[in-house]
Amino acid sequence: MVKQLLNNFIVILIIFLLTSGNLMLIGTETYAAFENLEEQKKESSDKNVSFDSYFVVGESEIHSVTLDAKNEAYINFEINIQNGYLKESAIELNNANFEIESIEQQNVEGIVKNSTANKIELNQINSNSKVIITAKIKMHREEYVEANYCSKETAIAFTSNYTNIKGVTKQINAGINVAITWAAEISSNIETNVTKYMQYGDKTIIETNVISTLNENVLPIKNTNIKITAPKIEESLPEEVRIHANSTIGTNGKAKESFTQENWNYNKETGEITINVENQANDEGKIAWKTGNDEYIVTYIYNTIETTNQIELNAQSTITTYTENTVENSANNVQSVVMGGNYIDYNITATEKTNKGYIYANSVYETPYTETISANISYKDATEGLIFTKDNEAYNLENNKKLQANTCYKNTVINKANFEKILGQEGKINIYNGENLITTIDNNAQADENGNIIYNYQENYNNIRIETTKPVEEGIITITNNKALTATNTYSYETQKQIRNIEATLIGTSANQEAQTKNAITNLEETTSKAQVTISKTDLSTVVTNENVELRAILKTEDITDDLYQNPTIRIEMPEDIEKINIKSVNVLFNDELKVATINIENGRIINLSLEGNQTQYVTNNNQGITIIINTDITVNKTATTKETQVTMNYSNQKAINLENGGTTVAPVNIVAPVGLIALNTVTNETTGETATSLGSEKEEIKLERNTKSATAKYTQTVINNENETINGMKILGRIGTQGDNLGSTINAKLTTEIGNAQNVDSTVYYSEKADANSDIENSENEWKTEATQDSKSYLIVVNKEIAQGEELNFGYEAEVPENLEYGESLVSTYNVEYNTQAQDLNKEATPVTLATGNGPVLEATLENSVVDNRIYLGQEVSYTLKVKNKGTSQAENVKVQIEMPDGIENEKYYLDGYEEKKVESDKMIIDYGNIDVGSVSTKDFTIKYNSTGKTNVYGKILLNNVDLGVKSNTIEDAIQDNDANVEFEINDSSYVDKKEYTVDDEVNVGIVLKNYSKSEINNAKVVLDIPDNVEVTNVFNENEKIEYNFDETTRKLTINFEKLSIHDKKDSTSSTRIYLNVKINDIKEETYIKASAYVGIKKIGEQKLKFNLYDLKYDLQVKTSIDDNTYLKRNDKLNYNISIKNTGEKDIENVWMKIDFAKDTSYIETIKNEEQIHSALNNTDDNIIYDTEKNQLMIKITIKKGEEANFLITTIVNINEKYNEDTNITSKISIDKFRYEKQFSYKIEKTKDEEEDPDPDPDPDEPDNPVNPNDPNNPSNSDDSNNSSENKNYKITGTAWLDSDKSGSLDDSETKLQGITVKAIDENGNEKATTTTKENGTYTLEGLTKGKYIVIFEYDSSKYMLTTYQKEGIADSINSNVIKGTYSGKTVATTNTIEISDRSIANINIGLIEGSNFDLSLSKKVKQISMANTKKTKTTNYNTQLAKIDLDYKYINNTKVAIEYEITVTNEGDIPGYASKIVDYLPEGFDFSTELNKDWYTSNKNIETRALADTIINPGESQTITLILTKNMNENGNGIYCNTAEIAEDYNEYGQADSDSTPGNNKEGEDDQSSANVILGLKTGGPVTYITLTLSIMALICVAAYEINKRVLKF
Repeated sequence: MVKQLLNNFIVILIIFLLTSGNLMLIGTETYAAFENLEEQKKESSDKNVSFDSYFVVGESEIHSVTLDAKNEAYINFEINIQNGYLKESAIELNNANFEIESIEQQNVEGIVKNSTANKIELNQINSNSKVIITAKIKMHREEYVEANYCSKETAIAFTSNYTNIKGVTKQINAGINVAITWAAEISSNIETNVTKYMQYGDKTIIETNVISTLNENVLPIKNTNIKITAPKIEESLPEEVRIHANSTIGTNGKAKESFTQENWNYNKETGEITINVENQANDEGKIAWKTGNDEYIVTYIYNTIETTNQIELNAQSTITTYTENTVENSANNVQSVVMGGNYIDYNITATEKTNKGYIYANSVYETPYTETISANISYKDATEGLIFTKDNEAYNLENNKKLQANTCYKNTVINKANFEKILGQEGKINIYNGENLITTIDNNAQADENGNIIYNYQENYNNIRIETTKPVEEGIITITNNKALTATNTYSYETQKQIRNIEATLIGTSANQEAQTKNAITNLEETTSKAQVTISKTDLSTVVTNENVELRAILKTEDITDDLYQNPTIRIEMPEDIEKINIKSVNVLFNDELKVATINIENGRIINLSLEGNQTQYVTNNNQGITIIINTDITVNKTATTKETQVTMNYSNQKAINLENGGTTVAPVNIVAPVGLIALNTVTNETTGETATSLGSEKEEIKLERNTKSATAKYTQTVINNENETINGMKILGRIGTQGDNLGSTINAKLTTEIGNAQNVDSTVYYSEKADANSDIENSENEWKTEATQDSKSYLIVVNKEIAQGEELNFGYEAEVPENLEYGESLVSTYNVEYNTQAQDLNKEATPVTLATGNGPVLEATLENSVVDNRIYLGQEVSYTLKVKNKGTSQAENVKVQIEMPDGIENEKYYLDGYEEKKVESDKMIIDYGNIDVGSVSTKDFTIKYNSTGKTNVYGKILLNNVDLGVKSNTIEDAIQDNDANVEFEINDSSYVDKKEYTVDDEVNVGIVLKNYSKSEINNAKVVLDIPDNVEVTNVFNENEKIEYNFDETTRKLTINFEKLSIHDKKDSTSSTRIYLNVKINDIKEETYIKASAYVGIKKIGEQKLKFNLYDLKYDLQVKTSIDDNTYLKRNDKLNYNISIKNTGEKDIENVWMKIDFAKDTSYIETIKNEEQIHSALNNTDDNIIYDTEKNQLMIKITIKKGEEANFLITTIVNINEKYNEDTNITSKISIDKFRYEKQFSYKIEKTKDEEEDPDPDPDPDEPDNPVNPNDPNNPSNSDDSNNSSENKNYKITGTAWLDSDKSGSLDDSETKLQGITVKAIDENGNEKATTTTKENGTYTLEGLTKGKYIVIFEYDSSKYMLTTYQKEGIADSINSNVIKGTYSGKTVATTNTIEISDRSIANINIGLIEGSNFDLSLSKKVKQISMANTKKTKTTNYNTQLAKIDLDYKYINNTKVAIEYEITVTNEGDIPGYASKIVDYLPEGFDFSTELNKDWYTSNKNIETRALADTIINPGESQTITLILTKNMNENGNGIYCNTAEIAEDYNEYGQADSDSTPGNNKEGEDDQSSANVILGLKTGGPVTYITLTLSIMALICVAAYEINKRVLKF
């Protein structure tokens, strides 16, 4: 037994020791469930982060507190972090009874990012930080709260993304509960007064009111108890007491109907009255806490007719709050009374005010307003019923006259609970017009969701009478009448202007009292002319032209408060910095009553616009009013600095009653200049007066005349300080322009004046004759002097003063440009500005300006011939082609070429003059080329027949206006050799055309001639032709028959074998052997020729090339139809095709066939060319026009001379011949062969309605009434059957959404169609009538629409897309975009102009979107390398990662220094170039910055900044990288994880666009212009060795203990 116990003891000891050892190694973590708030766990889900929230009371930090709801209160939030950092942190209150009013203190500056009533968002919290935030709080008020609301716990949650020392990021959370008991010193008020003192029969009635209030409603009321002592008359208590409530909102937030007999009691014996009202929880468990008071009406009924002069009133209130606070108050007063008052008081109130807009419109709009009639029943026994009589309303005019108002009743409303309480379950209300009963309302009437009974009038009644049954209870019955002023009236506009209000009269009648007449006034306020100006691009660049900027003038006419407009004028004044406005288009939207009358531009920046017309319709379809869109290009003065300014619009209105803000409205706009210093460079050619100014990335150029005297160039330089501070140390180093410099100058300029300074700024100017001198005055190699010479190449201006922010400095000089310059010469000038800010030294290089020789013709000549391998066979006729090309920039006039040939060679010369071949007898051949346009090539052919052997040397010299330019063609040298076979060979163009020039689809007749001059027949001859791939051989033949040939598709060689070559007789041309080829041109290529080689046996006897002169047809082609593409067609619609072709080329358009395949269910009528009928369906005889009735196809042969135009109008008519079971697409197609043009038109035919008669399937074309019959005079105006009314039909609106990738404003087949865009049809009253989304092919259909006016809105992603140009000029309606930017239900949408459906569906309401010109710079940061050094060693490690770790030796930690090199990369992720003007690095605490290690960086406040990339353009897709080195001196507490963040602080682009997804310099996490890199600095301490040693020691101890126990105990 003892041994067993000892064994068990040993086991327990071993377990205990092992467990203790483990705990010693790994530590402990305990969690104890808290019993109260002071024992809460503060650690988060990671032990390195803790969170607490507490109240400071004296020196204590506590979690529960009682606070005075009337005084200021504060709460603290505390976050502690070790070994890591926190991002995206938030503190949030959950179901709290308090709210955050403001942030009062934060021990870490800038740690709070954003604060709301229940949430605080924090910026990054670095390692080893303690953050304390003090917030001012107040009691949170809601209308309904929990019963324990004033004393409850609030859960406060802390969430964050924590990155630990290993670089692992995870989401952590923590929670703390705090409790606030809200208390306050409360007070109440009670008052009671006699309101009526009356007699009825043998009874006396006294009415009093009792008002109970908890002052300030500071705490929710639990219960209100009121005790009242009934007043006595001649010592008599009232026989009866009746009480009703006008309100109990102060106690329980309920309406008066909730107060019943159960809430009060009257003790007739004692005269004591008690009123008790509870604030009980509702179905959701919440109590009411509303602002207001309780009011009770107490009616005392005495069985006496004795009178008294004074009445004593006594009332006491006891109010208990949900904090169990109780407050009492009493009211005791003796009130003098006089007998009088009504048993029932009638009253009427009305809408306080409305506007006269709809009265002035006098069209379709009713003016709504409301009147409320009521009866306050003080003694129900005194009446048998209530009668409310309403007379006609009257207009009161300013001259005290009255006119009858044009009013009508729309509906009558009564609360059902009020009805039942006052009139009882059997009660009724009768409504009359005169003696006619309109309706009866009783308890069976249904109430709406608000508990109201509503009767809607079916006719326009202008007066009514309301009668009720006998009331069953005292109280107030209330009836609301919703009324309207009718849409039209007969009063003149001048009379309407005099109307000031509407007066409503109520006559209240009850038994036992006189009728009461009460009045209510609704003031009719005057309307106001309102307008708004907006600008689509609020940042205007000074560098580039701001294109497609939309100015919108909105004439606000959306509601009754607005004036309508008549003949308005608009004056839009742009800021003074605007240099030029180019108006591209003007559109008036959402109204067809106003049209543009005049528009002009004043002083280059002011737009004056007048409209004509009279507006009678409001714009009620969610648009603000008539919108005038002015599409402009805006140029800003390049000297403008960055500033905030505005666009000002002044407007007038002939119908204006008032002008809002005096008729002036403004829109903010920003002028955006390059960041930093602005350096403008301007040059003026004093001879021509032409001026150019460079700013930004593009240099400017102006013209220098050629072959003239020297010219003077005037240079002006402007430097503007656009930094955010004063600058100093300015040096301006300029280059005048030197031949061969690195700027591209090809000539030298002579300096003729010294550098002048317009402001006489204190400065010193130096000059140097060296083109590469730098700004170092002390360097003698620069040869700086204060005297200028003509040979000065550089200048240096040293400014001896500070330049204030916004200050401008101008300087300039003049230089002489050499004379007799040729094309291609240039003189380039620029300058560079060096200057200092407080932080660093900077420089800015001005964009160069260039003077260049002007445009002119530059001619070159190219000579070719048909010879192959430079061999000419004796007797061969050689074809030469001489091309002259104008490579210049202007037309060359009167061009001729003189052909030069060597002497001593017998030959015959010919050249072509049209189709005629002319022989040249002289030694010189001059060919006239006429005028040659820019970029054009003129070609001439000539032929030489060589009759003697030798060498030929042929070239051409160009003559311009008969002057030898010294320009020659290339020289062709060929050898003439004997023809041993005595057979002559020739290939030629045998086509019978005047000019041997061809285009696509032309056919050419090629001739091959063999002449046998030998003395015998030859039977082994052949010709081999190399056929180019853009030429197709269609036939080979001679004059008698088709010739067999062999064609190799791979080599494209065509071989023709000749069985016999007869002897050629020179006197008989038919004795030669001739073969012909028909070839077709399939494509245009610059070098197209057939090479022909002739053989006798295996001996080559000749080789020639036949080159084709090919050209492209040039034309303007426009094809339109009278009915838009995708439109729904109706029977008898006339569908016209308008085809316009203008020949813009240098060649005639000939033999071009146009084919039109007409759509199904359409019939051809006629063709008109240039307003003259040339063909019709009944006159089908023209050979150049063919109509195929079976195919329903028209063919037209087109010929158009150079520079001429042909306009075709082809008419068809729609004759739907079958019944369609669904909407059907039909198509027509136009194709033009040589144009390679083909276009298809799609139309829709709606499903045949069941009630429609089947159309005649086979109409007689000769029947007079048949719409196809062209002789029917009524044909063009035929329409739908008049019996088929359009009022009840359903119509459609269709269209397409597409991505306008080429920004052309035109819907192209190749462009991407957009799916999933929500499309809605909104009627003119703002109601949504149809909704759909675009399909995969971008199309949509809005169905079920009736006749009327609509706008279509598209809910597109405005953050991703912009709208293409609205209805771009020159684009067909069927393929343009029909939308502008607007708003609907508070969000940005695209909206159309008003669309009216009358008798057909509407198609092609398209939306074109453009992917926004996106400026987006991102920044990424990495650790490039870490270097460490101590007394023991130095080590450098490369990383190139965002997280880097280095372990430092703990022994040497106090002598260790760490240097971290960061790599910061800026990438342009957008699609426009830009600059990262400034980069900021948020220096981590404990790190050091040195300018010696970072020459481009400087300190600014607590951060460091650089402008190293300010002048480096970053193009889309490109990146630029800079580095930063920070150091840290280590100590024992320096280990941990350190986060270093960098951000783009300033950016810039020439278009003035803001970064699409980031705000520079806002230090906001999550934006891509900010990035962090993390460094873990760890310590090596020898920890593993210690743990192993400790473990072995414990195990040894266990063994010794076991041995001793066994030895001393067990054995014993």
